[in-house]
Amino acid sequence: MRPAWARAGLALLASRVVVWIAALVGGHGAISSPFDHWDALHLLAIARHGYPPHDDQQWSFFPLYPLLARSLWTGVAISIVSFWVALVAIDMIATSELGPEVGARAVWIAAFFPASLFLTAYYTEGLFLALSAGAVLAARRDRPAIAALLGLGAAATRSVGIALAPALLLLVTRRSIRARLLAASGPLLGLGAVLGYAYLRAGDALAPIHAERVWGRLFHGPFAAALPAARDALQAIIGASHPDWAFEPGWLRFTQFCFLLVAAGVVVWTLRRLPLGYGAYLVLALALPLSTFWPQHPLMSFVRFLAVLFPVYVCLGTVRRRAGQLAILSLEGGLLIVLSWNFGAGLWVS
Repeated sequence: MRPAWARAGLALLASRVVVWIAALVGGHGAISSPFDHWDALHLLAIARHGYPPHDDQQWSFFPLYPLLARSLWTGVAISIVSFWVALVAIDMIATSELGPEVGARAVWIAAFFPASLFLTAYYTEGLFLALSAGAVLAARRDRPAIAALLGLGAAATRSVGIALAPALLLLVTRRSIRARLLAASGPLLGLGAVLGYAYLRAGDALAPIHAERVWGRLFHGPFAAALPAARDALQAIIGASHPDWAFEPGWLRFTQFCFLLVAAGVVVWTLRRLPLGYGAYLVLALALPLSTFWPQHPLMSFVRFLAVLFPVYVCLGTVRRRAGQLAILSLEGGLLIVLSWNFGAGLWVS
């Protein structure tokens, strides 16, 4: 069997060929079409000009990625390398918890996940996945200081990084409470640093939270997005039309709901089969988008949010039958082509 870094490299190369060809065709051959649409434009603006000195929608994007990615192509390079590192970390986590065969399958499932196109675009997803998976791997290998540092970076990259704090507290193998608290402190310090910078720059420590209102994301209750999402999926099946669906069409709403069902199954499996920290991370990470959402678009970007939660790939990697593996990869590959083509064309896909 190939070493983890080689398996990750091969899966990355194969999947990026699919992504880039589909996106280039959708973008009529524009070289940047696989990389710089939608949120990438906000991240590029932050990288080039910094955050505005007042409350603004750009504060919803956390600073570590644009701080490192000062131009489009440096950002893309960071995303590609980060995704490769993330695949290696996923392989190692799955191998240590469930065996090398699961690790090898998890890598390919992660590489071809439909929203993996964002992991190598000018987006924060690739960097976050590498940092979050790396933090958990460090915790499982009894390296609490490294786990804390990587957790800090994850929380400074995406708001969901705060969900790592209880996971790291539970997953550090050393029984010492001091080691556990050290690991868990990283995400808390990362979020604190972001809020502190927001206070110094904009005079409002909660600017990143207030910015979510501009995007229509308000708190509606724990996991409250599930019911309106089910309604939208049913309407999509029966062919109903809705004025809000021009932006996010019915087929995409139905797809997002299917992934919500997958996420629910993964949570149940993870709580039953893996140490508690993994399940705690999934539940908290999913609670954020499913509790705070835009009512007209309850699952907007859900597939993309799911793409950065590495336990999903560990769970799907446990499918042993070849027919099941082929079914998963075929469905993933087909959706990856569709989403990449649409992303390259500048259409909203997640």
